[in-house]
Parts: sequence; structure tokens; C-alpha cells
Amino acid sequence: MANLLTADPQTAAGETLTIEADTVEAALAQLTEKVGPGAKILSADRIRRGGVAGFFAREVIQLVAEVSPPSRDGVNTAFARMLAAVDSGNDTAIDEAEASLQPRPVGPVPVIVPEPVPAIDPDGGVRWSTASLLRLGMPASVVNRLAHLEADDDLGHLSVLSSILSNLCGDLPEVPVTTLGPRSAFIRHESGLEEGEGPVHLVVGDGDLPAVIPAIVSWSSPTAAPRAIALAVATGATLGFGISTHASAGARFGAVVERIRPVEAALVLRSLMERA
Repeated sequence: MANLLTADPQTAAGETLTIEADTVEAALAQLTEKVGPGAKILSADRIRRGGVAGFFAREVIQLVAEVSPPSRDGVNTAFARMLAAVDSGNDTAIDEAEASLQPRPVGPVPVIVPEPVPAIDPDGGVRWSTASLLRLGMPASVVNRLAHLEADDDLGHLSVLSSILSNLCGDLPEVPVTTLGPRSAFIRHESGLEEGEGPVHLVVGDGDLPAVIPAIVSWSSPTAAPRAIALAVATGATLGFGISTHASAGARFGAVVERIRPVEAALVLRSLMERA
């Protein structure tokens, strides 16, 4: 069961809170429910809880986020904007404020715009950048769908990326496959895929790619994730597996092969962004 670690249900702007849950999706859902979309994620890690002498520990997702302050204009609700518009006598402002009060089919109203993040933030966080994503090798068709988001909108980027990547994370072929690429033997052993003379399962690393059209694309390290995603977009392949290294309290637990899921793939891309 997911666990929300915070004692104050009304966390103030600028404060941080820690959320732990069994899955990334559950942790993000709790964060959004708790503080809304205007939160800055400072860290997203896998940690281990419980167990005895290092055994039988349970792995959980831990998010640490900072609550963003409200907008600077001091008008923080649709009703307050309506009152301010009436006081000003501006017909256009009144029409706009009234429109914001109309029921919407999905989600709360209104969304508060957070203050800009300082250029240097010693507490961490990332700044998303379309230029950085393109330099990493992400395809323009994906990057363009993120261009409207603010650089410090962590939840917005993770949400949109997860939606895009969900189209690439379908079921794997139920036939034997031929696995090629760096660390192929390790992924072949850990993934459980049946090997044979079937479709190509290509593991993407930092080197040159072979001239094949894969049915499955995996990555050999997080830095290869953007290239693997770009290849999947270009060929229509399914994202397969990724190699990651889990750590807790500074201790390494070794390389792990995991099935690529949309939100976790988005978090891998987040880890490659420049720090704020």
C-alpha cells in the first residue's frame, strides 16, 4: 500500500515534503493530490525499507518535492480575479474572469502559476530544455510536444512524456527473438525473453547501431535511453528493457534489468537534464 510521509496536510510554499509509494505512478499521483501541479521535484530515487540485516527489504519509490509559491500578483483564485475585475470596471477582464469560473470537464480550476526558479538552486531540481533533449538524441516529434511547458514544470514534463511513451511500451512479441547489442547476454539472461531466430531485440548503447529494423528496443544504460526512444519512434518498435543501478544510503546493489514503463522512462530522461 502506498505511504504518504508528511505530517502537515497544508504544506507551505517553499517547504519540502517526502512521499514514498510502491510505484512511481502512485507517488506522482499522491504528490499531485497533495500540492497540485505546481511542485518542483528535487529528487526521485529507489530506496529499500524494512528487512532484517539487509535481507527481505522492500523497494519503494521516494520523491522529495518543494512546494512552489503562488503567483506574485496576489490574486490566487478565480473568484478573487472576478472581484478584482469588477472593482476595476474593465469589461474585458470581467468576461475573462467569468469564463474562468465556468465548469471544466476535467481537473481543478484554476491552476496557480509558480514563481520563476532562480538561475542557481543549491537545493537541486532540474531545468527541462528542448535544446538539451534534442542534444541527447530525443526525436523532434516528441520534443515539440513539450515546448509549451515551463523549464521548471517537473510534473508537467513527466506527465506529457509518460503519455507519449505509453504508446511505445506495449506488449512484447510472444515468439523467440534475436538479441543484439551491448550487454546482450546480461539482458537476455535477466529479461526472460525466449531466444531464437525471431524478430530482432536490439540493445542500444553509446556505439554505432547495426543496420537492422528491431521489433524490440532496450537500453544498456540510462544515457542511452534517448537514442533507444528515438529508434523506437522511428521504427515503431516496442520499448523492452533498461539496465539501471539501484542504490540506497550510498550502497550499490548492482545492475538490474527492468521492463521499461512510461513513467520510469520519463524519470530516466529527467535524470539527464541539467541541474537547476
